[in-house]
Amino acid sequence: MRKIALSVALVACLTASLQPASAGVSLDRSKPFFPGRAIRGDLGVAYGGPRATAVRALTRYAGRLGIDPTQFRFESVRHSLVGTHIRGRQFVDGVPVDASSAIVSLTNGKVVWVEAHSVSATGGAAPLPIGATTARSAALAALGVTDPERVSSERLLVVNSGMLTDVYRLTVFSLAPAVAATVDVSTESGRVIKIADRSLYADAVATLFDPNPIVSTKNNALRTPGVDEGGADTDLDSPELTAALRDLPIKEYDPQLAAAGRLVGPWVTSIGPAPHVGIAAGRLDYTRGDPRFESAMAYAHLDRYQRYLQDVLGFTGAASVNAESQDVYALPVQGYDNSFYQPGNDLMLLGAGGVDDGEDAEVILHEYGHAVQDAQVPAWGANAEGGAMGEGFGDFQAGTYYARTSGGFQDVCLMDWDSTSYSSSNPPCIRRMDSPKVWPADKENEVHADGEIWSTFLWRIRNQLFDPETADQKSADELAIEMSDNALKLVISSHEFLTKQAKFVDAVAALDTAANALGHPEWLPIIDSSARVAGFRS
Repeated sequence: MRKIALSVALVACLTASLQPASAGVSLDRSKPFFPGRAIRGDLGVAYGGPRATAVRALTRYAGRLGIDPTQFRFESVRHSLVGTHIRGRQFVDGVPVDASSAIVSLTNGKVVWVEAHSVSATGGAAPLPIGATTARSAALAALGVTDPERVSSERLLVVNSGMLTDVYRLTVFSLAPAVAATVDVSTESGRVIKIADRSLYADAVATLFDPNPIVSTKNNALRTPGVDEGGADTDLDSPELTAALRDLPIKEYDPQLAAAGRLVGPWVTSIGPAPHVGIAAGRLDYTRGDPRFESAMAYAHLDRYQRYLQDVLGFTGAASVNAESQDVYALPVQGYDNSFYQPGNDLMLLGAGGVDDGEDAEVILHEYGHAVQDAQVPAWGANAEGGAMGEGFGDFQAGTYYARTSGGFQDVCLMDWDSTSYSSSNPPCIRRMDSPKVWPADKENEVHADGEIWSTFLWRIRNQLFDPETADQKSADELAIEMSDNALKLVISSHEFLTKQAKFVDAVAALDTAANALGHPEWLPIIDSSARVAGFRS
Protein backbone atom coordinates (compact mmCIF):
# COMPACT_ATOMS: atom_id res chain seq x y z
CA MET A 1 0.00 0.00 0.00
CA ARG A 2 1.20 3.48 -0.72
CA LYS A 3 1.73 5.62 2.34
CA ILE A 4 2.28 9.35 2.78
CA ALA A 5 5.65 9.60 4.55
CA LEU A 6 5.99 12.36 7.14
CA SER A 7 9.11 13.55 8.90
CA VAL A 8 9.35 13.48 12.69
CA ALA A 9 8.80 16.71 14.60
CA LEU A 10 9.96 17.46 18.10
CA VAL A 11 7.25 16.61 20.58
CA ALA A 12 8.49 19.20 23.07
CA CYS A 13 7.26 22.14 21.03
CA LEU A 14 3.80 20.62 20.59
CA THR A 15 2.75 19.80 24.14
CA ALA A 16 0.17 22.56 24.50
CA SER A 17 -3.28 21.33 25.45
CA LEU A 18 -6.00 21.10 22.87
CA GLN A 19 -8.29 24.10 22.74
CA PRO A 20 -11.58 23.71 24.59
CA ALA A 21 -14.33 22.16 22.49
CA SER A 22 -17.02 24.49 21.22
CA ALA A 23 -20.57 23.79 20.14
CA GLY A 24 -20.84 22.02 16.81
CA VAL A 25 -20.72 18.43 15.72
CA SER A 26 -23.02 16.02 17.55
CA LEU A 27 -21.03 13.14 19.03
CA ASP A 28 -22.20 9.89 20.57
CA ARG A 29 -20.66 10.79 23.97
CA SER A 30 -20.72 14.25 25.53
CA LYS A 31 -17.50 13.57 27.44
CA PRO A 32 -14.40 11.54 26.69
CA PHE A 33 -14.41 7.97 27.87
CA PHE A 34 -11.80 5.25 27.80
CA PRO A 35 -12.67 1.81 26.37
CA GLY A 36 -9.41 -0.11 26.71
CA ARG A 37 -6.68 1.97 25.12
CA ALA A 38 -8.97 4.00 22.86
CA ILE A 39 -10.13 7.43 23.98
CA ARG A 40 -13.05 8.78 22.01
CA GLY A 41 -15.66 11.48 22.19
CA ASP A 42 -15.39 15.27 21.96
CA LEU A 43 -11.66 15.68 22.63
CA GLY A 44 -11.29 19.27 21.56
CA VAL A 45 -10.86 21.41 18.48
CA ALA A 46 -8.19 20.39 15.98
CA TYR A 47 -5.92 23.26 14.97
CA GLY A 48 -2.73 23.46 13.00
CA GLY A 49 -1.68 20.61 10.72
CA PRO A 50 -2.99 17.05 11.18
CA ARG A 51 0.34 15.70 12.41
CA ALA A 52 0.83 18.51 14.92
CA THR A 53 -2.70 17.97 16.20
CA ALA A 54 -2.01 14.24 16.54
CA VAL A 55 1.17 14.83 18.54
CA ARG A 56 -0.64 17.21 20.90
CA ALA A 57 -3.50 14.75 21.40
CA LEU A 58 -1.19 11.81 22.02
CA THR A 59 0.86 13.87 24.49
CA ARG A 60 -2.23 15.04 26.32
CA TYR A 61 -3.58 11.52 26.85
CA ALA A 62 -0.25 9.71 27.24
CA GLY A 63 -0.87 9.03 30.92
CA ARG A 64 -4.24 7.46 30.23
CA LEU A 65 -2.81 5.44 27.39
CA GLY A 66 0.22 4.30 29.38
CA ILE A 67 2.72 5.29 26.70
CA ASP A 68 5.74 7.52 26.24
CA PRO A 69 4.64 9.94 23.51
CA THR A 70 8.21 10.90 22.62
CA GLN A 71 8.75 7.37 21.24
CA PHE A 72 5.97 7.70 18.66
CA ARG A 73 6.20 8.99 15.11
CA PHE A 74 3.20 9.75 12.95
CA GLU A 75 3.95 8.37 9.50
CA SER A 76 0.79 8.76 7.44
CA VAL A 77 -2.22 11.01 7.00
CA ARG A 78 -5.33 9.61 5.39
CA HIS A 79 -8.55 11.43 4.50
CA SER A 80 -11.77 9.42 4.47
CA LEU A 81 -15.51 10.02 4.26
CA VAL A 82 -15.63 10.32 8.05
CA GLY A 83 -12.60 12.50 8.73
CA THR A 84 -8.81 12.64 8.79
CA HIS A 85 -6.78 9.83 10.33
CA ILE A 86 -3.14 10.15 11.40
CA ARG A 87 -1.32 6.87 12.01
CA GLY A 88 2.02 6.12 13.56
CA ARG A 89 4.16 3.66 15.48
CA GLN A 90 6.59 3.46 18.37
CA PHE A 91 10.25 3.79 17.40
CA VAL A 92 13.26 2.67 19.42
CA ASP A 93 16.74 3.61 18.19
CA GLY A 94 15.11 4.83 14.99
CA VAL A 95 13.55 1.43 14.14
CA PRO A 96 9.77 0.86 14.27
CA VAL A 97 8.41 -1.59 16.87
CA ASP A 98 6.30 -4.27 15.23
CA ALA A 99 3.54 -4.66 17.83
CA SER A 100 2.98 -0.93 18.30
CA SER A 101 0.53 1.49 16.71
CA ALA A 102 -1.12 4.86 17.23
CA ILE A 103 -4.02 6.66 15.60
CA VAL A 104 -5.60 10.07 16.05
CA SER A 105 -8.80 10.78 14.11
CA LEU A 106 -10.34 14.16 13.36
CA THR A 107 -13.95 14.69 12.36
CA ASN A 108 -15.60 18.01 11.52
CA GLY A 109 -12.68 19.96 12.95
CA LYS A 110 -12.53 18.07 16.22
CA VAL A 111 -10.39 15.32 17.68
CA VAL A 112 -12.72 12.35 18.20
CA TRP A 113 -10.41 9.33 18.63
CA VAL A 114 -6.99 8.79 20.22
CA GLU A 115 -5.47 5.33 20.61
CA ALA A 116 -1.96 4.00 21.11
CA HIS A 117 -0.29 0.66 21.81
CA SER A 118 3.35 0.44 22.86
CA VAL A 119 5.79 -2.32 23.75
CA SER A 120 7.73 -2.05 26.99
CA ALA A 121 10.27 -4.85 26.40
CA THR A 122 13.97 -4.06 26.67
CA GLY A 123 16.33 -4.19 23.73
CA GLY A 124 16.87 -2.13 20.59
CA ALA A 125 18.55 -1.82 17.24
CA ALA A 126 21.65 -3.84 16.36
CA PRO A 127 24.76 -1.60 16.33
CA LEU A 128 26.15 -3.17 13.13
CA PRO A 129 23.19 -4.66 11.24
CA ILE A 130 23.63 -6.94 8.25
CA GLY A 131 22.33 -5.73 4.89
CA ALA A 132 18.85 -6.38 3.52
CA THR A 133 20.32 -8.41 0.64
CA THR A 134 22.03 -10.80 3.08
CA ALA A 135 18.79 -11.18 5.01
CA ARG A 136 16.90 -11.91 1.79
CA SER A 137 19.31 -14.71 0.91
CA ALA A 138 18.93 -16.23 4.37
CA ALA A 139 15.13 -16.14 4.16
CA LEU A 140 14.97 -17.73 0.72
CA ALA A 141 17.43 -20.44 1.75
CA ALA A 142 15.31 -21.26 4.80
CA LEU A 143 12.23 -21.61 2.60
CA GLY A 144 13.98 -23.56 -0.15
CA VAL A 145 13.10 -20.91 -2.72
CA THR A 146 15.47 -19.84 -5.47
CA ASP A 147 13.21 -17.91 -7.85
CA PRO A 148 10.49 -16.10 -5.87
CA GLU A 149 7.64 -14.29 -7.56
CA ARG A 150 7.61 -11.51 -4.94
CA VAL A 151 9.75 -10.51 -1.95
CA SER A 152 9.22 -7.44 0.21
CA SER A 153 11.37 -6.37 3.17
CA GLU A 154 11.00 -4.14 6.24
CA ARG A 155 13.27 -3.57 9.22
CA LEU A 156 11.47 -3.94 12.55
CA LEU A 157 11.97 -4.52 16.25
CA VAL A 158 10.03 -7.62 17.27
CA VAL A 159 9.56 -9.26 20.64
CA ASN A 160 11.64 -12.43 20.73
CA SER A 161 12.22 -14.34 23.98
CA GLY A 162 10.86 -11.37 25.90
CA MET A 163 13.21 -8.81 24.33
CA LEU A 164 13.09 -6.41 21.41
CA THR A 165 15.08 -7.98 18.60
CA ASP A 166 16.19 -6.17 15.45
CA VAL A 167 15.08 -8.09 12.34
CA TYR A 168 14.43 -7.83 8.66
CA ARG A 169 10.92 -9.13 7.98
CA LEU A 170 10.71 -10.56 4.49
CA THR A 171 7.39 -11.49 2.93
CA VAL A 172 7.90 -14.16 0.28
CA PHE A 173 5.56 -15.46 -2.40
CA SER A 174 6.70 -18.26 -4.70
CA LEU A 175 4.89 -20.39 -7.26
CA ALA A 176 7.50 -23.15 -7.55
CA PRO A 177 7.78 -24.35 -4.89
CA ALA A 178 4.43 -23.12 -3.56
CA VAL A 179 5.35 -20.85 -0.64
CA ALA A 180 3.62 -17.89 0.97
CA ALA A 181 5.33 -16.92 4.22
CA THR A 182 7.01 -14.21 6.25
CA VAL A 183 10.52 -14.72 7.60
CA ASP A 184 12.18 -12.75 10.39
CA VAL A 185 15.98 -12.63 10.04
CA SER A 186 18.13 -11.22 12.84
CA THR A 187 20.01 -8.13 11.71
CA GLU A 188 22.75 -8.95 14.22
CA SER A 189 23.44 -12.62 13.52
CA GLY A 190 21.81 -13.21 10.14
CA ARG A 191 19.92 -16.18 11.61
CA VAL A 192 16.29 -16.92 10.75
CA ILE A 193 14.40 -16.57 14.01
CA LYS A 194 10.83 -17.05 12.80
CA ILE A 195 8.89 -18.31 9.79
CA ALA A 196 5.16 -17.66 9.68
CA ASP A 197 2.32 -18.02 7.19
CA ARG A 198 0.91 -14.52 6.69
CA SER A 199 -1.84 -15.51 4.24
CA LEU A 200 -5.28 -14.40 5.36
CA TYR A 201 -7.34 -17.55 4.75
CA ALA A 202 -7.16 -14.98 1.66
CA ASP A 203 -13.21 -2.48 -22.58
CA ALA A 204 -14.56 -5.75 -23.50
CA VAL A 205 -17.32 -8.12 -22.53
CA ALA A 206 -16.74 -11.54 -20.97
CA THR A 207 -19.20 -14.35 -20.33
CA LEU A 208 -18.87 -15.08 -16.61
CA PHE A 209 -20.77 -16.08 -13.47
CA ASP A 210 -22.46 -13.27 -11.51
CA PRO A 211 -21.84 -13.94 -8.69
CA ASN A 212 -22.06 -17.71 -9.19
CA PRO A 213 -24.33 -20.15 -11.07
CA ILE A 214 -26.37 -21.16 -8.03
CA VAL A 215 -27.41 -17.60 -7.20
CA SER A 216 -27.98 -16.48 -10.78
CA THR A 217 -30.17 -19.50 -11.60
CA LYS A 218 -31.56 -19.96 -8.07
CA ASN A 219 -30.84 -23.66 -8.45
CA ASN A 220 -29.18 -25.41 -5.49
CA ALA A 221 -28.96 -28.66 -7.44
CA LEU A 222 -26.13 -27.45 -9.69
CA ARG A 223 -22.87 -29.33 -9.31
CA THR A 224 -19.54 -29.51 -11.14
CA PRO A 225 -19.77 -32.32 -13.72
CA GLY A 226 -16.82 -34.32 -12.40
CA VAL A 227 -13.16 -34.74 -11.64
CA ASP A 228 -10.55 -36.82 -13.40
CA GLU A 229 -9.23 -40.14 -12.12
CA GLY A 230 -6.44 -38.43 -10.18
CA GLY A 231 -8.92 -36.28 -8.28
CA ALA A 232 -7.85 -33.02 -9.92
CA ASP A 233 -10.45 -30.50 -10.97
CA THR A 234 -11.07 -30.65 -14.71
CA ASP A 235 -13.44 -27.66 -14.88
CA LEU A 236 -15.81 -29.56 -17.14
CA ASP A 237 -18.61 -27.68 -18.83
CA SER A 238 -22.27 -28.57 -18.77
CA PRO A 239 -25.31 -27.09 -20.54
CA GLU A 240 -26.70 -25.92 -17.19
CA LEU A 241 -23.50 -24.11 -16.21
CA THR A 242 -23.05 -22.56 -19.63
CA ALA A 243 -26.63 -21.26 -19.45
CA ALA A 244 -25.75 -19.55 -16.17
CA LEU A 245 -23.15 -17.28 -17.81
CA ARG A 246 -23.80 -13.55 -17.95
CA ASP A 247 -22.15 -10.73 -19.90
CA LEU A 248 -19.87 -8.64 -17.66
CA PRO A 249 -17.64 -5.71 -18.66
CA ILE A 250 -13.85 -5.87 -18.81
CA LYS A 251 -13.05 -2.18 -18.54
CA GLU A 252 -9.86 -0.25 -19.27
CA TYR A 253 -7.59 -3.25 -19.74
CA ASP A 254 -4.18 -3.14 -21.43
CA PRO A 255 -4.51 -5.06 -24.75
CA GLN A 256 -0.80 -5.84 -25.05
CA LEU A 257 -0.59 -7.30 -21.55
CA ALA A 258 -3.83 -9.23 -22.12
CA ALA A 259 -2.13 -11.01 -25.00
CA ALA A 260 0.59 -12.03 -22.52
CA GLY A 261 -1.93 -13.55 -20.09
CA ARG A 262 -2.47 -10.58 -17.76
CA LEU A 263 -5.61 -8.48 -17.50
CA VAL A 264 -4.24 -5.17 -16.22
CA GLY A 265 -6.30 -2.08 -15.51
CA PRO A 266 -6.49 0.79 -13.02
CA TRP A 267 -7.91 -1.32 -10.17
CA VAL A 268 -6.93 -4.93 -10.94
CA THR A 269 -3.97 -6.89 -12.26
CA SER A 270 -5.27 -10.41 -12.85
CA ILE A 271 -2.56 -12.93 -13.68
CA GLY A 272 -3.84 -15.96 -15.57
CA PRO A 273 -2.37 -19.11 -17.11
CA ALA A 274 -2.73 -18.22 -20.79
CA PRO A 275 -3.04 -15.29 -23.20
CA HIS A 276 -6.46 -13.69 -23.68
CA VAL A 277 -6.54 -14.23 -27.44
CA GLY A 278 -9.40 -12.50 -29.25
CA ILE A 279 -10.03 -9.87 -26.62
CA ALA A 280 -9.30 -7.17 -29.20
CA ALA A 281 -12.57 -8.14 -30.88
CA GLY A 282 -14.37 -6.89 -27.80
CA ARG A 283 -15.53 -10.23 -26.42
CA LEU A 284 -14.21 -13.04 -24.25
CA ASP A 285 -16.68 -15.83 -24.83
CA TYR A 286 -15.40 -18.11 -22.10
CA THR A 287 -17.05 -21.00 -20.33
CA ARG A 288 -15.94 -22.35 -16.98
CA GLY A 289 -13.92 -25.01 -18.80
CA ASP A 290 -11.58 -22.37 -20.23
CA PRO A 291 -8.40 -22.02 -18.12
CA ARG A 292 -8.64 -18.22 -18.44
CA PHE A 293 -12.15 -18.10 -16.97
CA GLU A 294 -11.05 -17.43 -13.37
CA SER A 295 -8.69 -14.64 -14.42
CA ALA A 296 -11.50 -12.85 -16.23
CA MET A 297 -13.80 -13.43 -13.23
CA ALA A 298 -11.31 -11.81 -10.87
CA TYR A 299 -10.79 -8.81 -13.11
CA ALA A 300 -14.47 -8.18 -13.87
CA HIS A 301 -15.74 -8.50 -10.31
CA LEU A 302 -12.95 -6.59 -8.56
CA ASP A 303 -12.97 -3.82 -11.15
CA ARG A 304 -16.73 -3.45 -10.83
CA TYR A 305 -16.61 -3.46 -7.03
CA GLN A 306 -13.87 -0.82 -6.84
CA ARG A 307 -15.88 1.38 -9.21
CA TYR A 308 -18.88 0.83 -6.94
CA LEU A 309 -16.87 1.93 -3.90
CA GLN A 310 -15.92 5.12 -5.71
CA ASP A 311 -18.94 5.99 -7.84
CA VAL A 312 -21.78 4.83 -5.57
CA LEU A 313 -20.42 4.95 -2.01
CA GLY A 314 -18.16 7.98 -2.53
CA PHE A 315 -14.83 6.41 -1.56
CA THR A 316 -12.96 8.46 -4.14
CA GLY A 317 -10.06 10.87 -4.36
CA ALA A 318 -8.31 11.29 -1.01
CA ALA A 319 -11.00 9.12 0.62
CA SER A 320 -10.49 6.18 -1.74
CA VAL A 321 -10.02 2.69 -0.31
CA ASN A 322 -7.48 0.32 -1.87
CA ALA A 323 -7.74 2.33 -5.08
CA GLU A 324 -4.71 0.87 -6.82
CA SER A 325 -4.31 -2.11 -9.09
CA GLN A 326 -4.83 -5.17 -6.90
CA ASP A 327 -2.65 -8.14 -7.89
CA VAL A 328 -4.57 -11.40 -8.21
CA TYR A 329 -3.09 -14.75 -9.17
CA ALA A 330 -6.01 -16.55 -10.82
CA LEU A 331 -4.33 -19.71 -12.00
CA PRO A 332 -4.02 -23.23 -10.59
CA VAL A 333 -0.95 -23.52 -8.40
CA GLN A 334 0.01 -26.87 -6.95
CA GLY A 335 -0.21 -26.69 -3.17
CA TYR A 336 -2.84 -23.95 -3.03
CA ASP A 337 -6.48 -25.02 -2.76
CA ASN A 338 -7.68 -22.35 -0.35
CA SER A 339 -7.64 -18.76 -1.55
CA PHE A 340 -5.79 -16.14 0.45
CA TYR A 341 -4.60 -12.55 0.64
CA GLN A 342 -0.94 -11.97 1.54
CA PRO A 343 -0.51 -8.52 3.13
CA GLY A 344 3.26 -8.15 2.85
CA ASN A 345 3.16 -8.52 -0.93
CA ASP A 346 -0.37 -7.12 -1.32
CA LEU A 347 -1.56 -10.00 -3.48
CA MET A 348 -4.49 -12.37 -3.70
CA LEU A 349 -4.37 -15.97 -4.87
CA LEU A 350 -7.49 -17.87 -5.88
CA GLY A 351 -7.25 -21.55 -5.05
CA ALA A 352 -8.04 -24.46 -7.36
CA GLY A 353 -9.53 -27.86 -6.64
CA GLY A 354 -13.10 -29.11 -6.64
CA VAL A 355 -14.85 -25.95 -7.77
CA ASP A 356 -12.10 -23.42 -8.44
CA ASP A 357 -12.48 -20.49 -6.06
CA GLY A 358 -12.29 -18.02 -8.94
CA GLU A 359 -15.61 -19.37 -10.26
CA ASP A 360 -17.44 -17.92 -7.25
CA ALA A 361 -17.32 -14.14 -7.03
CA GLU A 362 -18.25 -14.27 -3.35
CA VAL A 363 -14.87 -15.90 -2.72
CA ILE A 364 -13.20 -13.16 -4.76
CA LEU A 365 -14.88 -10.36 -2.81
CA HIS A 366 -14.19 -12.09 0.51
CA GLU A 367 -10.45 -12.07 -0.19
CA TYR A 368 -10.68 -8.49 -1.42
CA GLY A 369 -12.13 -7.66 1.99
CA HIS A 370 -8.73 -8.46 3.49
CA ALA A 371 -7.07 -6.15 0.96
CA VAL A 372 -9.52 -3.34 1.77
CA GLN A 373 -8.89 -3.64 5.52
CA ASP A 374 -5.13 -3.86 5.07
CA ALA A 375 -5.20 -0.69 2.95
CA GLN A 376 -7.09 1.13 5.71
CA VAL A 377 -5.35 -0.42 8.73
CA PRO A 378 -1.95 -1.85 7.81
CA ALA A 379 -1.34 -5.30 9.34
CA TRP A 380 -4.98 -5.58 10.39
CA GLY A 381 -5.81 -8.35 12.86
CA ALA A 382 -3.04 -8.51 15.45
CA ASN A 383 -5.17 -10.64 17.79
CA ALA A 384 -7.79 -13.38 17.58
CA GLU A 385 -10.75 -11.01 17.66
CA GLY A 386 -9.22 -8.89 14.91
CA GLY A 387 -8.70 -12.01 12.81
CA ALA A 388 -12.33 -13.01 13.34
CA MET A 389 -13.48 -9.53 12.32
CA GLY A 390 -11.35 -9.78 9.19
CA GLU A 391 -12.96 -13.04 8.15
CA GLY A 392 -16.40 -11.80 9.15
CA PHE A 393 -16.00 -8.57 7.20
CA GLY A 394 -14.86 -10.47 4.11
CA ASP A 395 -18.03 -12.56 4.25
CA PHE A 396 -20.15 -9.50 4.96
CA GLN A 397 -18.65 -7.49 2.10
CA ALA A 398 -19.30 -10.27 -0.40
CA GLY A 399 -22.77 -11.16 0.84
CA THR A 400 -23.92 -7.57 1.24
CA TYR A 401 -22.70 -6.40 -2.16
CA TYR A 402 -24.31 -9.27 -4.07
CA ALA A 403 -27.51 -8.90 -2.01
CA ARG A 404 -28.05 -5.76 -4.10
CA THR A 405 -28.82 -7.91 -7.15
CA SER A 406 -29.75 -11.37 -5.81
CA GLY A 407 -33.47 -10.81 -5.47
CA GLY A 408 -33.13 -11.98 -1.88
CA PHE A 409 -31.94 -15.47 -2.79
CA GLN A 410 -29.75 -17.04 -0.09
CA ASP A 411 -28.04 -13.78 0.82
CA VAL A 412 -26.88 -15.12 4.20
CA CYS A 413 -25.40 -18.28 2.63
CA LEU A 414 -21.83 -17.53 1.60
CA MET A 415 -19.98 -18.98 -1.40
CA ASP A 416 -22.74 -21.45 -2.25
CA TRP A 417 -21.17 -22.54 -5.56
CA ASP A 418 -17.66 -23.07 -4.23
CA SER A 419 -19.18 -24.88 -1.23
CA THR A 420 -20.65 -27.61 -3.39
CA SER A 421 -17.21 -29.25 -3.34
CA TYR A 422 -17.20 -29.79 0.41
CA SER A 423 -20.44 -28.74 2.10
CA SER A 424 -23.13 -31.27 2.99
CA SER A 425 -25.60 -28.60 4.09
CA ASN A 426 -28.71 -27.71 2.14
CA PRO A 427 -28.17 -25.22 0.64
CA PRO A 428 -24.39 -25.62 0.53
CA CYS A 429 -22.63 -22.76 2.38
CA ILE A 430 -19.12 -22.21 3.65
CA ARG A 431 -20.50 -19.96 6.42
CA ARG A 432 -23.71 -18.09 7.17
CA MET A 433 -24.63 -14.58 8.28
CA ASP A 434 -27.63 -15.65 10.37
CA SER A 435 -25.69 -17.57 13.00
CA PRO A 436 -27.32 -17.93 16.45
CA LYS A 437 -23.87 -17.79 18.07
CA VAL A 438 -23.09 -15.03 20.59
CA TRP A 439 -19.86 -13.67 22.02
CA PRO A 440 -18.11 -14.94 24.09
CA ALA A 441 -20.24 -17.96 24.99
CA ASP A 442 -19.94 -19.55 21.53
CA LYS A 443 -16.39 -18.63 20.63
CA GLU A 444 -14.32 -21.43 19.13
CA ASN A 445 -10.97 -19.60 19.00
CA GLU A 446 -10.89 -20.12 15.23
CA VAL A 447 -11.11 -16.98 13.13
CA HIS A 448 -13.51 -18.26 10.47
CA ALA A 449 -15.91 -19.79 12.99
CA ASP A 450 -15.83 -16.75 15.28
CA GLY A 451 -16.07 -14.52 12.22
CA GLU A 452 -19.65 -15.74 11.79
CA ILE A 453 -20.56 -13.86 14.97
CA TRP A 454 -19.17 -10.63 13.49
CA SER A 455 -20.70 -11.06 10.02
CA THR A 456 -24.10 -11.89 11.56
CA PHE A 457 -23.87 -8.77 13.75
CA LEU A 458 -23.08 -6.60 10.71
CA TRP A 459 -25.82 -8.23 8.64
CA ARG A 460 -28.33 -7.57 11.43
CA ILE A 461 -27.37 -3.88 11.30
CA ARG A 462 -27.60 -3.87 7.50
CA ASN A 463 -31.19 -5.08 7.58
CA GLN A 464 -32.26 -1.98 9.55
CA LEU A 465 -30.42 0.74 7.63
CA PHE A 466 -33.26 2.10 5.52
CA ASP A 467 -35.42 5.22 5.69
CA PRO A 468 -38.72 4.14 7.27
CA GLU A 469 -40.50 7.22 5.91
CA THR A 470 -39.92 6.17 2.29
CA ALA A 471 -39.83 2.38 2.67
CA ASP A 472 -43.43 1.90 1.54
CA GLN A 473 -42.66 3.65 -1.73
CA LYS A 474 -39.83 1.30 -2.68
CA SER A 475 -39.67 -2.19 -4.10
CA ALA A 476 -37.89 -5.00 -2.30
CA ASP A 477 -34.98 -4.68 -4.74
CA GLU A 478 -34.70 -0.93 -4.10
CA LEU A 479 -34.70 -1.50 -0.35
CA ALA A 480 -32.01 -4.16 -0.70
CA ILE A 481 -29.79 -1.69 -2.54
CA GLU A 482 -30.43 1.06 0.04
CA MET A 483 -29.63 -1.20 2.99
CA SER A 484 -26.50 -2.67 1.40
CA ASP A 485 -25.15 0.73 0.33
CA ASN A 486 -25.69 2.24 3.77
CA ALA A 487 -24.18 -0.75 5.55
CA LEU A 488 -21.06 -0.98 3.42
CA LYS A 489 -20.42 2.76 3.68
CA LEU A 490 -20.82 2.60 7.47
CA VAL A 491 -18.69 -0.48 8.07
CA ILE A 492 -15.86 0.43 5.69
CA SER A 493 -15.77 3.98 7.11
CA SER A 494 -15.58 2.62 10.66
CA HIS A 495 -12.29 0.82 9.92
CA GLU A 496 -10.57 4.20 9.59
CA PHE A 497 -10.74 4.73 13.37
CA LEU A 498 -9.15 1.42 14.33
CA THR A 499 -5.66 0.06 14.90
CA LYS A 500 -4.39 -3.40 14.10
CA GLN A 501 -4.94 -4.34 17.77
CA ALA A 502 -8.70 -3.63 17.56
CA LYS A 503 -11.08 -5.94 19.38
CA PHE A 504 -14.84 -6.31 19.05
CA VAL A 505 -15.55 -3.57 21.60
CA ASP A 506 -13.32 -1.14 19.71
CA ALA A 507 -14.93 -1.93 16.36
CA VAL A 508 -18.45 -1.46 17.76
CA ALA A 509 -17.38 1.92 19.15
CA ALA A 510 -15.93 2.78 15.73
CA LEU A 511 -19.30 2.05 14.13
CA ASP A 512 -20.88 4.57 16.52
CA THR A 513 -18.29 7.19 15.67
CA ALA A 514 -18.63 6.57 11.93
CA ALA A 515 -22.44 6.78 12.07
CA ASN A 516 -22.22 10.21 13.69
CA ALA A 517 -19.54 11.37 11.28
CA LEU A 518 -21.69 10.28 8.32
CA GLY A 519 -24.61 12.31 9.69
CA HIS A 520 -26.74 9.35 10.82
CA PRO A 521 -27.18 9.49 14.61
CA GLU A 522 -30.40 7.53 14.09
CA TRP A 523 -28.23 4.49 13.37
CA LEU A 524 -26.76 4.50 16.90
CA PRO A 525 -29.67 2.61 18.55
CA ILE A 526 -29.50 0.02 15.75
CA ILE A 527 -25.80 -0.53 16.36
CA ASP A 528 -26.31 -0.68 20.11
CA SER A 529 -29.21 -3.15 20.05
CA SER A 530 -27.42 -5.37 17.52
CA ALA A 531 -24.26 -5.33 19.66
CA ARG A 532 -26.27 -6.44 22.67
CA VAL A 533 -27.84 -9.33 20.75
CA ALA A 534 -24.39 -10.44 19.58
CA GLY A 535 -22.91 -10.22 23.08
CA PHE A 536 -20.54 -7.34 22.32
CA ARG A 537 -22.32 -5.07 24.80
CA SER A 538 -24.17 -5.89 27.99
